[in-house]
Amino acid sequence: MPVKTLAMNRLKGHKRNFYMDEHGGYRHEYVDFYPAELVEKVIEDLSNQVLAERKKWSELFDMFRDRRKKLRQERHGAVAALHRLQMAYAHSQYAYYAMEVELCKHDGTDPAKAMENLRRWTRIRNGLAYKELLRQKGTPKKEKKHYEK
Repeated sequence: MPVKTLAMNRLKGHKRNFYMDEHGGYRHEYVDFYPAELVEKVIEDLSNQVLAERKKWSELFDMFRDRRKKLRQERHGAVAALHRLQMAYAHSQYAYYAMEVELCKHDGTDPAKAMENLRRWTRIRNGLAYKELLRQKGTPKKEKKHYEK
């Protein structure tokens, strides 16, 4: 859909007579005439409209990029909070079964089941600690090579 500007509306009805030399003879033509200042005004108006639309779209893209950034930060915070909760639970279960093993030793009962649970929670705790270590280190960045001409 073409955009009409004030300057373009002023161009309507401007026709001039020109004499054209075609194929060895002169011919009278009644053609549109566009004064230079009006053409420049039309170009400037359209350029300003294009820049205004670009600015609007850029602001819209920036708004959505900021929103995605905020949501990404919230997601990372939620994942970190969940991991801290898992670590705290694993530590508490490890401590509970370590105490149960000690109680079984003092009671004289068989600590096999408590030892099995202690080993299980040790594995879980170590696995969570390893995941945290990897998360803190991050993935190694690829080295960028710059080529000179």
